[in-house]
Amino acid sequence: MASLEDLTEEQRNNIVKRATVLQKLLDNPEVSEEVKRAIMKTDKSVRFSEVIAKDEVSGTIKEQSKKIEELEQKMIQENAERNLERRHAEARERGLDPADVEKAIVERGIGKWDTAMEFVELSQRSAIPTPSSFNPGNSTEIPDDKEFYKNPQQWATNKAHEVIDELRGRRPPLRAVK
Repeated sequence: MASLEDLTEEQRNNIVKRATVLQKLLDNPEVSEEVKRAIMKTDKSVRFSEVIAKDEVSGTIKEQSKKIEELEQKMIQENAERNLERRHAEARERGLDPADVEKAIVERGIGKWDTAMEFVELSQRSAIPTPSSFNPGNSTEIPDDKEFYKNPQQWATNKAHEVIDELRGRRPPLRAVK
């Protein structure tokens, strides 16, 4: 490039104008960093130490943030695994299969582990078998009694009194004390 003495007055004024505009851009905090990056990209020999330092710090912060996030995810995963093992142990202590409890949670949409265990317990509990000696009688059998056909309501009342007397052991009715 030629020296400034070799340039015309107009060329020197043009250079001064450009330098003034560039200085204004470099002094403006809103665009200064972008201008410095553009200059560094255009001319590899020009280096702005504050931009380079900021990039290095930013890269270090990104790396640290990534490591912290990975550790947080690992801790969350380990905590979830410990909670699952604890819940499985609770289910086994109550005599339940943890897989059945998990199945109930998924299929029934149960939100709490304790509720799911209770559901599985209740669903596995079988009904108490009816004793073979139990005979409720045939309730569909129509009584063969002439009184029944004459006045069914009176017949039912009489039968109820008979049962009550039988339950009382044929004791005489209680009398009111005066």
